[in-house]
Amino acid sequence: MHEVTHGETDPFTPFDQALLAAFGDNRAMFIDMLNHTNAQDAARARTAFEARDYGRLHALAHRMMGGAAVICAALFIASCADLQHACEHALDGEDGDSAHSSVARVRVVLGGGCCAGTRAH
Repeated sequence: MHEVTHGETDPFTPFDQALLAAFGDNRAMFIDMLNHTNAQDAARARTAFEARDYGRLHALAHRMMGGAAVICAALFIASCADLQHACEHALDGEDGDSAHSSVARVRVVLGGGCCAGTRAH
């Protein structure tokens, strides 16, 4: 698999290894924090989605996207951006169906966590 270097994005690479390595001795703590935060946000997003609270879901997608940006998790960032866009359409009174497919994509990417394939230890 192609390794992403700083400043480069590859939608098939989970994140920028160099950015994660920059955390040095705090790397494990950062990964644990990011995965924990993503799990909490995913649970909140699921609740917002089930309630069709597209404003809250939009805010959560933005929050998750920001966390993913720290390590250039390109696929997850793109999935969250799609979800934000779908929520904007739903908030504008359009059908919320696009939010359903966007939520499904975010769930797939989150299935392995934002740091998929990375262990804290």
